[in-house]
Amino acid sequence: IYIIVLIVTLFYGCSSSDEQSPSNQLLLGKWYYKGTKINNNPIVLYQHQCSTLKSYRDFLQNGTVSDVVYDDNCSIFQDDVVTTWTRNNSILTFTDFLPEIQLTLTYVFEIASLTDQEMQLKQTVVNSDSTIVYIHYYTRI
Repeated sequence: IYIIVLIVTLFYGCSSSDEQSPSNQLLLGKWYYKGTKINNNPIVLYQHQCSTLKSYRDFLQNGTVSDVVYDDNCSIFQDDVVTTWTRNNSILTFTDFLPEIQLTLTYVFEIASLTDQEMQLKQTVVNSDSTIVYIHYYTRI
């Protein structure tokens, strides 16, 4: 369940005409899940369930995201979620479509850092009584 929650909170987006711009070329490709920092606390490393394979996100040029998540048997966890992404400057938006229940979820992140080897996505969640800032860390495959 933690894997599903992590995937849902970490990723998802819509395709856009700017998806092939030079600034997006750095985003394209496969990224390992590294960990998450919550409200300036130390980073909590992502626990890959499979000891020999690491789960990852693959940003594709067509504006979709492919999530490859390995379970503890090193089998790929399958779901029917369709994820797309768009980027507008430093804002990265993921949109998930869950066809079984006809539900669309949208998540907005700020690209805090993006190099050829590391990506940091910042997500701010405002509740009625608190604000939580997540920074999700990824490493290039």
